[in-house]
Amino acid sequence: MRGILIIALLVLIVAVLLFFQQPPGPSVTIQTETGPVTFSVEIADDAGEWSRGLMFRESLPETAGMYFIFPDETPRSFWMKNTLIPLDIIFIGSNGTLDSIQHAFPCIEDPCFLYNSVGSAQYVLEINGGIADQLQIRAGQQVQVVGIS
Repeated sequence: MRGILIIALLVLIVAVLLFFQQPPGPSVTIQTETGPVTFSVEIADDAGEWSRGLMFRESLPETAGMYFIFPDETPRSFWMKNTLIPLDIIFIGSNGTLDSIQHAFPCIEDPCFLYNSVGSAQYVLEINGGIADQLQIRAGQQVQVVGIS
């Protein structure tokens, strides 16, 4: 009888933990030649978030980034006004294919350089500068998104 109570208590504890567990946040995975690499991302999906981006951030975790979602696919330009850390700007087409990568540097005062996609992009992933080269992220690779509706 005591064994049944202990098992029931353990089952209850597991059920409660599963119920209160936070769902995983949004992530972006890029299929590289050496295997998949995944970044936990913040979402920028409106004009205010697109404009603010990663401005004024002094750091960004190595496996984190910001994922920009636009309503259409078109050539994109980004700038680094008030962005304090170097970034890799990864332009992604509507079909999930990586279009191009720009290595961008901080810009505190105007004029700031514009970083352009090579082709058209509907999505953009910003990650820490230099990580794309380090992880062998290249144009033509496929991008998968999880937890974003």
